[in-house]
Amino acid sequence: MENFNIELFDNVFEHPKDIFQRLETEIQYIPATQCEVNIYGKSYKIPRQLAAYGDPDLTYTFSGLTVACNIWTPLLLDLKKAVEKVSGTSYNFVIINRYKDGNSCIGQHKDNEPDLDPTSPISSLSFGENRTMVFKKAGCEDQRIELQDNSLMVMRTPTNTEWTHGIPRQKDRKGVRINLTFRKIVNKKKRKLDPEPVVPAKKSKTMIEGAFTEGEGENVFPIGQDKFVVLSTTSRNNVIVHLRQYKRHGVKLYPTKTGVTLQPEWFDRVFARTAPRTPTELEAAHFFVPAHFKIRTQDFTRFELQRDQKCISITDTEWDFIASKLATITTLAIQYQFQTWDFKKEYEQLHFQDLPDAQHALEFSNPSPQDFQKILVSCVCELVKLQEEVASACLFGDPAVLRPDSIIYFNRCVLMFTLKELVQLFKDRVYGYASPIIPTAQSIEQFLNSVQLTQVIDEARFETCALEYLVQAM
Repeated sequence: MENFNIELFDNVFEHPKDIFQRLETEIQYIPATQCEVNIYGKSYKIPRQLAAYGDPDLTYTFSGLTVACNIWTPLLLDLKKAVEKVSGTSYNFVIINRYKDGNSCIGQHKDNEPDLDPTSPISSLSFGENRTMVFKKAGCEDQRIELQDNSLMVMRTPTNTEWTHGIPRQKDRKGVRINLTFRKIVNKKKRKLDPEPVVPAKKSKTMIEGAFTEGEGENVFPIGQDKFVVLSTTSRNNVIVHLRQYKRHGVKLYPTKTGVTLQPEWFDRVFARTAPRTPTELEAAHFFVPAHFKIRTQDFTRFELQRDQKCISITDTEWDFIASKLATITTLAIQYQFQTWDFKKEYEQLHFQDLPDAQHALEFSNPSPQDFQKILVSCVCELVKLQEEVASACLFGDPAVLRPDSIIYFNRCVLMFTLKELVQLFKDRVYGYASPIIPTAQSIEQFLNSVQLTQVIDEARFETCALEYLVQAM
């Protein structure tokens, strides 16, 4: 199986029932009040209990929440030592999931948080009820592994970057399962949270940076009182969204330090619905954003948005206006991101790693660039559908605009996948065993030199959201 590197060890410990009982009595789980979200006055709980343990002063961020690790207990240190011996890897952190019964689950995901060492294997130790883990990858058959009591699964690279994994609901499983996932957290240097706008390498002619004249630049959205939403890119070609106060000097507007900066996916999650009107809606607005991003209000007519030491105040009317422009803002953010992606370079890095042997090719063909473009558009649509399970599981946002065929929903799914995933799926479609032909080197080179990713994403969006575009045109 391509890039599927899993090792499974059974009967790891001599007395698993004793270990299970000690885990049940010794582990301190994160309070349930910190593991639930309220939407429209209704409470939704994360369908499992969570705990984090590790070396002193470590913190771990997952699903937008940052938690401080409890110090290792003697039992956990013993388990860690045994896991390290089997896996051949040292660990400084463990996250513990307690599945009450078969209704407890975890959706398809990748353990790709920036806190984690991407080269370190992930070791998953199971006690109690047996559960099935499902692995998914575009273009590949789903893989299912039964995680039995007293078993250890070691997931080595590149499995976690190529495949998603999750544990679905299994109502026939009645018992408790405790899973300990050992990982290595790396100390990251503090990143600059509020970079100045930088023009992308292939920027739109109307994109502005720094000071500007009002009405100039497609990447500038006025929201009132000299406050603007501005899209830009960092020096690493990552798109970011500024919500910032500007100061007038003559005909020019200059950025001030009053404002916050968010990645497009977090901006989407904050403004996916209108301004909170109740305490429960305000609490829900915090659930899917970074832990260091706070929203405060006293009367629900004015809100202070704060990220670390940077903040800005907006009214409920301004918030609602931003929400009404969300589809346009995220569409432009994706356009800028696709402009910075180097499809040819990424393709050449993956190319020829595991091409089918010559016996597979029925004939060599010479498809046109348009033929390749159609394949690439279909790859975008397939990746969007693969993200739908995660996107629909996120309860934030207005259900009226988050239909699977809506532009906002499409954009949310696109923000979840990477250039590498797109190139890999394209390569699988062109050279995979389901393909009856292999194109000539000349034809693929011609396409790589002419491909316009922004056109590809626009075609995929129109194909998926045709009904909404039709309504807009009426």
